[in-house]
Formats: sequence, C-alpha cells, structure tokens
Amino acid sequence: MTGELPTPESEPPSPLPPAGWYPDPKDGSRQQYWDGADWTGQTWPPTTAQASAKPWPRNLIIGGAAGLALSPFLPWIKVVFLGNLSLFDIYSLDGGSDFWPWAPIIGAAAVLAWIFGKREPQEVRSVALVVGLLGGALAAYVLIKLRQDISDTNGLAAVGFGPYVCVAACIALVVGALNTRVPTSPRRPKP
Repeated sequence: MTGELPTPESEPPSPLPPAGWYPDPKDGSRQQYWDGADWTGQTWPPTTAQASAKPWPRNLIIGGAAGLALSPFLPWIKVVFLGNLSLFDIYSLDGGSDFWPWAPIIGAAAVLAWIFGKREPQEVRSVALVVGLLGGALAAYVLIKLRQDISDTNGLAAVGFGPYVCVAACIALVVGALNTRVPTSPRRPKP
C-alpha cells in the first residue's frame, strides 16, 4: 500500500447510536425513535396520524382544572339572612389562613401550566393525578365537615354547590389523568 486512502469497504463500520428518542432529522421540533438500526417513523409529539383519536382525557383535565379554580368563588354555604358564602368568606369569618381558599386555584394553575406548556404526557398525568387526589381528599373532608356543622342550624343554613363542584372537578382530574395515553418506546424484537 503506497499512499492509498482506505476504501469504505476496508474501514470498520462506525458504531450506531443506541436505541432511543432523538431529534427528528426532518423536523427539529419533534423527536423520533431510533431502534438502534433505523428510524421507526414514530415521533413525539405525535403527528396527527399517530395522535390519539380521543382528546377527551386532556379536555377532562382542562375542565377539571377550570372547575377547581372556580370552586372557591362559588357558594359553599347558603345562610338565611346572610346569603351565600364562598370559601373566601368562610375563612375570613373564621379568622383562618388565606392560603386554603387559594390552594385549589394554585393547584388548578399548576395543571393548566403543565398542559399548555406542552409538557410530556407523563408529567401532565402525574400533576393532574396528584392535584386531583389531594384536592379531592381535602374537598371531601371540608364537605363532610360542613354538612356536620350545618346539621345543627335548624334549616337556617345549607351547603352550597361550591364543594360539590370542587369534588367533581377533582374526580374529573383523576379520571382524565388515568386515561391519558403516555407514549411508550417501541418494543425491540427479541433476537
């Protein structure tokens, strides 16, 4: 060999990258799955053809978050002669912290930020599930406590629809989260 360059046949093949999600060579705003030997065509976020035909879990999460954010402003107690009391009114009369009426709004804002921030479905699912479970447990506790406290008022007070909206919104968050499709990597064929 006198000064000849190696031919492609004589060079050892370069190692291919391992299987996984990589920037799509055709569209940098997406990721495409590389199976270790070739591009599979599966992209994230999915193309319209790959996307789920059922948008209802996402819509249910958005509706649940909106209901949760609205619930503190709705009537939680209806009192004869005083009118309707929102969650903010109840806590201000009781001298309690202003944090608790804002908690559902903050939780709902977190869920909406994750959804509209184009986060990964697994993150949206996790945030919606945590907010739905914690918010639902807290709302159910408050609803039970309100019903017990109001039972002694001889009909002068009644539970408003605010706590029911809060509980329903949290149920919507949980159901939407549990039905959110999370993309999985394609299964590699067994050798």
